Amino acid sequence: MKVRLKRFMKELNFKSTDDIVYGVYDDFLVSVTDNNEVSSLFIDVVLQETAAIDREKIRNIIELNAKQYSILYAEVKNTGISVIFNSGLTAFNKLKDFFYSFINQLNALGIKGASFCSNCGEETDSFSILSINGKLHSCDKVCAEQLCQTMNSKVKTKRKQLYFIPGLLGALFGAILGIIPFVVLCRMDFFILWCGIFVGLFTKGGYEFFKGENCIGKTIIVPIFSLAVIVPAVFINYCYRLSEFWSGKSYLIEFADTVRQTYNSILTVSLIRTSFIIDVAVTFVYALLGLLLFLRFKRNTYHNAVYIVE
Repeated sequence: MKVRLKRFMKELNFKSTDDIVYGVYDDFLVSVTDNNEVSSLFIDVVLQETAAIDREKIRNIIELNAKQYSILYAEVKNTGISVIFNSGLTAFNKLKDFFYSFINQLNALGIKGASFCSNCGEETDSFSILSINGKLHSCDKVCAEQLCQTMNSKVKTKRKQLYFIPGLLGALFGAILGIIPFVVLCRMDFFILWCGIFVGLFTKGGYEFFKGENCIGKTIIVPIFSLAVIVPAVFINYCYRLSEFWSGKSYLIEFADTVRQTYNSILTVSLIRTSFIIDVAVTFVYALLGLLLFLRFKRNTYHNAVYIVE
C-alpha cells in the first residue's frame, strides 16, 4: 500500500482490506484504492424511489467538477458511485479534495448512505460491510448472509490457478537464462560478478511467468535455484581462465582436460578454492540484490466474488 494512501487512511481513521482503504464517513461507506495505474473512489449509496433523477443530479455534479479534479471516468449506479483518477501524488490530492466536497453535496441532495441496506433499501441500525466483486457495500446482516450464499453459488468464480511445481520449473528455466550474460561475458577481461543480478531477476520472472504460487516455497526455491546456476557458471569462468593461461604458455590441451584440472585445483589448492568461494558468494549477493529490489514475497489472500469484510 502506498504511503499517501496510508496517510489518508489515518487521516480518516479508516481500515484496510486487500489494499482497499475503507470506512464510514458522514454516514457514507467509502472505499479508496491507489495503484500504479489509477486511483479510485467508491461511495456506497442507495438510490431507489427517485433513482433516475438522483443519478442525473450526481452525474451533473461529477461533470461540473471533472476538469477541476482531473476525473478520468465516473459511473453512477443505484448502489454506488465510482470515480476514477490518474495515479500520482497530485492526482491523489485532487481525489482527497473531491472526496470532501462530494460527500457534502451528496448530503445536500439527501442521498441515502450506510444507514440503509444496499440490497433491500431498508434502514438498518447495524450493518455488515459486504465486498461484491471488489466494491464495498453496507447491508443489513440478514441480506449480507443471503447475498454471500446466493451470489457465490450463481457466479461460479474460480480461484486464479497458481501452482508450485510449474513455478518451480519456470524458476529453473529463468535461472538458466539469467546466467547466460555471465557465461558470455566471462571470457572478457572485466568484472562480471555483477551479472548475478540477472540471475535473480530471471529466476523470479520464470517462477511468476509459469504461474508459480506465492508461498514460503517461493522464498526458498528462488534463491536456491539462483545459487544452483551460479556455482557452475563461476566454475566455467575458472575453466576459461585456466584454458587461456595454458594457451598463453603454448600448451595444447583439450577443454575436457581443462575442466578436470580446474576441478582438481579447486579441491586441492586452498588459494584457488578460497577465491572460487568468494566469487560464488559475491555473485550470489548480486542475485539476492536483484531479488530484493524487484520482488515482494507476499502471500495472496483469496476471497469469493462476494464476502463479508466485517
